[in-house]
Amino acid sequence: MTDSPSPDQFVKLFQFTKRNYREIYPALKASTVDSQVGKTVIVTGASQGIGQAIAIEFAKASASNIVIASRSIAKLEATKAEILKVNKKVNVLVLSIDITSEADIQKLEQAVKDNFGHADVLVNNSGQWAGRGNIEELNVKAWWSDFELNLKGTYLASQAYLRLLPKSAHGSVITVGSIASDMVNPGSSSYGLTKLALNRFNEYLSLENPNVRAVVYHPGTVLTPIMDDLPHFKPFALDTPELAGAFAVYLTTKRAEYLNGRFVSVNWDIEELEARKDEITLKGLMTEGLKVAFIQHGRRFSGCRSLAKPEAAKSKILKLKKKCNVLVVSVDATSEADVQMLERTVRDTFGHVDILVNKLNNSGQWSARSYS
Repeated sequence: MTDSPSPDQFVKLFQFTKRNYREIYPALKASTVDSQVGKTVIVTGASQGIGQAIAIEFAKASASNIVIASRSIAKLEATKAEILKVNKKVNVLVLSIDITSEADIQKLEQAVKDNFGHADVLVNNSGQWAGRGNIEELNVKAWWSDFELNLKGTYLASQAYLRLLPKSAHGSVITVGSIASDMVNPGSSSYGLTKLALNRFNEYLSLENPNVRAVVYHPGTVLTPIMDDLPHFKPFALDTPELAGAFAVYLTTKRAEYLNGRFVSVNWDIEELEARKDEITLKGLMTEGLKVAFIQHGRRFSGCRSLAKPEAAKSKILKLKKKCNVLVVSVDATSEADVQMLERTVRDTFGHVDILVNKLNNSGQWSARSYS
């Protein structure tokens, strides 16, 4: 008989503070009181679950205007009703948009400008995990759709927000990430990769916009509709969506300035984090950074790196090894049809392949986040 895993398994796996929380606690609640007075807040993916909780917590923190955006107008209206229950004075603008659509994002930008003039806070919450399955078997459209929503959608919303924030003002972009960015599990490549990319995107936002605080955070393991197809994760889903909402509000406050450009977890105790803020900033913790050293031993030929044409590469290979069979195939690696043609050609010529080298660009880097 095997012991059941601890429901705190994922909390402990990425534990940074001694105290960890799975619901709103007094210090966090106190940090958000009236912190959003006079502010206009945009929350994407606000129709349900974590996004809805984020919008409600900003209302509790006395935001003046809240823009909630998602595809489902009916669910957004339900979110609006919940917001008004906790703050009857807040102005709530409901926008039904597809966040991957440039036209819809332009509509959001114009609506915010027309109604409120500007925006102070953006919370990027829209996301999905459609590409479930191992790389060999997964449909490319499902796999790539996660990049479209999780990355392109975040990019478009952030770009619109930067245009809505006056250059003389200070604002915040809070992005809902995931500890999946630091985990490699079979069948989750699209989700993990997009969440990892969001961490670095967040750093670019911070670097390029000195008047913007950008933070990406893990919202906890929350029992949301995404868990319907993940029954094995449900025992761990004990974090409340309200915790994720209150933490997002905290990240926009002056107290959280030290977290600019970083990744944090909703479970970490904010008082302990603040006590270690000098360590966090001086050591560059919670950022993506190189963890290995590269040593160059000199130049040598590798594939066709320095050759302009495949035929020239073939000639050089044959000079090194005359008995080698070299097959030259012209393909566009982004074309499914071309890649299928490559697959058929290799199968017809050699029957199988033993090694694949993907040469994508000239500057590969291994990267990992440093927590402590």
